Amino acid sequence: MLCKYQTKYMGMVGSNKRVSTVYKILQNEGYNPEFFHQIYAPIGLDIDALTPEEISVLS
Repeated sequence: MLCKYQTKYMGMVGSNKRVSTVYKILQNEGYNPEFFHQIYAPIGLDIDALTPEEISVLS
């Protein structure tokens, strides 16, 4: 299954680990891995923060 919506840009915020987890979940739900190539992930700036506390201070 591919996405039923036509979009110009699709991005996902999250860590590389979270992105990978979401892709696995989507694949288990029947989404074709080719669909994932349409998603820009992760989006945002790399601020080298790991914890919520670091992210809030650096943001």
